[in-house]
Amino acid sequence: MFRAIRLLPGILSFALAALILAACTGKPVKMLTSILLSPSNASVGVGAKQQFSAMGTFSDGTKSDVTSSVTWTTSDATAATIDSFGLATALAAGRPKITATSGSVSATTTLISVAGPGAAAPRFAYVTNLGDNTLSIYAVDAGTGQLRDNGYAQVGAAPSSVGVDPSGKFAYVTNTGANDVSAFAIDSANGSLTPVAGSPFATGVAPFAVTMDPSGVFAYVSNIGASGNISAYTIDRTTGALTAVPGSPFASGSEPGTVAFDPKGNFAYVTSFGTGKIWVYRIDPNSGALAPVAGSPFGAGSEPENATIDPSGRFAYVINQNTNTVSAFTIDPGTGALTAMAGSPFPTGSQPFHFTLDPSGKFAFVANGFSNNVSAYTVNATTGAVVTSLPIGKRSDAAAYDSHTKRVFSSNGDGTLSVIQQESADQYKSLAEVLTQLGARTMTLDAKTGRIYLVTGDYTEVDPNAKDPRKRYAVKPGSARMLLLDAVP
Repeated sequence: MFRAIRLLPGILSFALAALILAACTGKPVKMLTSILLSPSNASVGVGAKQQFSAMGTFSDGTKSDVTSSVTWTTSDATAATIDSFGLATALAAGRPKITATSGSVSATTTLISVAGPGAAAPRFAYVTNLGDNTLSIYAVDAGTGQLRDNGYAQVGAAPSSVGVDPSGKFAYVTNTGANDVSAFAIDSANGSLTPVAGSPFATGVAPFAVTMDPSGVFAYVSNIGASGNISAYTIDRTTGALTAVPGSPFASGSEPGTVAFDPKGNFAYVTSFGTGKIWVYRIDPNSGALAPVAGSPFGAGSEPENATIDPSGRFAYVINQNTNTVSAFTIDPGTGALTAMAGSPFPTGSQPFHFTLDPSGKFAFVANGFSNNVSAYTVNATTGAVVTSLPIGKRSDAAAYDSHTKRVFSSNGDGTLSVIQQESADQYKSLAEVLTQLGARTMTLDAKTGRIYLVTGDYTEVDPNAKDPRKRYAVKPGSARMLLLDAVP
């Protein structure tokens, strides 16, 4: 018998060898039957490391750590690498599959590699233009924040928002009037845009905003039409093409706001302006499908605007336009569920329009459009307490905080920029009302340079009887422009 075995040609399989050995010794040989990887679907920031372990289960029911004996592989070496001992390094945003293999037995999990806020200085800027259905393109000077015009791209009817994936390779524009989203590949040299094959991609009715999850693998579009839902897509990491996620679109309540995410990319948060609710979903780490968590939707105030998640992922904030409050919640890290903080909702000024957090998450600011002031709050581990309220210009639409100068800015439709100085944790004073241009309410702040960008245009009266300025005036086609303001000591 032994001679016959030695004369067998080739290499015996593991299973055959075990059977022969068992026959010779009279004792069964345990075989590896399964592998369990830990942690499952771990989330780490780009540049961080994650140690995986592999626990093997054998045919005799015993278990043993096989981390050092399995073969480790990654599905995308550009997003993450992994060594022979299961130590992975996140290189770029993505969701690479991590696999451990021993013979014919293997197990796979997902590493969610996320790009944090401000991970890279913006090199290009894009602005949607409702008047002529275009997207303006600008190059951003890394040192000064100066913009250089680089033409435009044609998009669909009534473009309402633009989003860039974390890798900076692709840009997406929601076309509210066309019920689709335009997709472009970004030229890394000058920011110019080339339409992605298959673009535009169909959405629900009246797509309002597009956002990408922190890993840059999934895109979500809120549709504010009668359907009131969220369209979800997988992003082709090579071409930028969008493929609808199985089960998309997902219910969200009427008039959903922009989709917000926890920093780890595990949960999504969507306000329903029409129902006064906040929908919370668990994101399937592999497909991107949205599944409401237990208790969702959660109650907010009347007419809640977009949700804001703090940098730590522990708190969520929602302004309620009709009740002049901001609802504050703690987030369960395991389930994503929301629990109202003690004292919530907190009062704001009249008609709160915009909520912003400073980069540290310690301070919050609300621009109040009708009372023309900014509400300021401190944030700690358990509560958010109102500090003060300071006057600003009329018809504010955005607020921003510069952590370097400790200044708060409010862009106002009356043609002013309100500047407020933070003197201590709970002391603020008004510095100035800087003249801008009528209608310059849309604002963004370059966190690196301190430069402020405002968008406006020339207005014409279309309905003199309308009380709401947004219905009374319209921007003249071709008059849109961007204003740049630099900080002074």
